Amino acid sequence: PSLQRPAPAPPAPREETARRPRDGGVAVARIAPLAELLRPVVVGRVNELTQHPNADRLKVCVVDDGGEQPRQIVTGATNVAAGASYPVIRAGTTLPNGVKIRKGKLRGEVSEGMLGSAIELELGDEKEGLMTLSGDPAPGTSGTAPRRTRSRGASGSTAGAGSS
Repeated sequence: PSLQRPAPAPPAPREETARRPRDGGVAVARIAPLAELLRPVVVGRVNELTQHPNADRLKVCVVDDGGEQPRQIVTGATNVAAGASYPVIRAGTTLPNGVKIRKGKLRGEVSEGMLGSAIELELGDEKEGLMTLSGDPAPGTSGTAPRRTRSRGASGSTAGAGSS
């Protein structure tokens, strides 16, 4: 018996990748590289975290996302922590699922984007809240393939100012 294995096949072209599910009766809405869809997502570090003055389940975060000024983001994720880093989806960005994030007010507090979960970024199906980034990533760095750690104790996703 030979110990050599055949070389893996090169990746299929986008059209071929989309054709296979279509042939099986699955609708394909679009084909786009995930890295392209996540390019506007950046690393943000939560510098300050306070209880929302008008909502028991919301937190107000002051986030360094590499911009000139810190950004205020309101979240409902229970695993948010001061000093930790998360994906930041700035206002004006469209998520891979088509939802456009807008600047808005949540219970009277301005939210200039949202902190991301694996589900929102289509990087997994973990329902544990925010995707906590490991190591010490620089705020503002594009997070197309960030390393993450698992964080327990979250009840769900962020309460960003997103709308479709």
